[in-house]
Amino acid sequence: EANFNYRDLGLDYRGTTARAGEMLTASVKWQRFGGDFERLFSSDPVGGPASLFQQQQSLSDESWTGKVDYVRPLGGANRLSLGAQLVTTSNVLRQSASGTLPSGAPFAAASLVDGSWLEYAGYVTYQFELAGFTIMPGVRLEGREYDLGGTTGVPDLKTSRLFPSLHTERQLARWLTGTASYSRRITYPQIQLLNPALNFQDATTAQAGNPLLEPQLTDSYEVRLRANLAPHNLELTAYRRTTEDIWSFRGEVNPDGILVTRPFNFGSQAL
Repeated sequence: EANFNYRDLGLDYRGTTARAGEMLTASVKWQRFGGDFERLFSSDPVGGPASLFQQQQSLSDESWTGKVDYVRPLGGANRLSLGAQLVTTSNVLRQSASGTLPSGAPFAAASLVDGSWLEYAGYVTYQFELAGFTIMPGVRLEGREYDLGGTTGVPDLKTSRLFPSLHTERQLARWLTGTASYSRRITYPQIQLLNPALNFQDATTAQAGNPLLEPQLTDSYEVRLRANLAPHNLELTAYRRTTEDIWSFRGEVNPDGILVTRPFNFGSQAL
């Protein structure tokens, strides 16, 4: 059985001036998601005693997002873009589980995952023309700070990095356009992936977070050709995305005989 509650409230602003292409946009958004879950598992094996496992979960996630973007044309294809974003999120996950082990012995467990994070970002890009190319380099400063209330036993994750980007475009023929781009992006772990509290899947298996987990970083390269052959439009894209410090999951049996699965940074991935 599951019950969900989702609420969303947003305010958007868009302003223009007499200068063609100049624009200011801003937005504020509030979101809240809540849920209550109850699960019941039962088994009645032929060669052993019957067992039951009952689990109750409640979660809530609340966030505020503020964003502002400004575009200023500077003549011809030249254009300056500036922007900033601020996000704050709080998350609570409660769980209780009870039942019987395969041996018939009683079992009970409870956990609480409670935390929040603050994310900030700012970017600047500049578009110009050079030797027939439209070129737009950019840089983004982005960071996030977690607050897990000291439950991890290690300092909370705090990170701030610069992310460059480059986009180029050229008209190769009247009917053919080519583009090439590079960007570097980050994927942050959820609070549950950082908190070491055990989240039981059944009486003998559980998942837990790793407070030493680091974000994943991805470098993306892309080349694209677009052809307008009326009445057809054709597009060919080649790309490579490489991610370092990917999240891998490893299971270990703890002293209580519970198989606990945790995430670790291990290896890389190429698409």
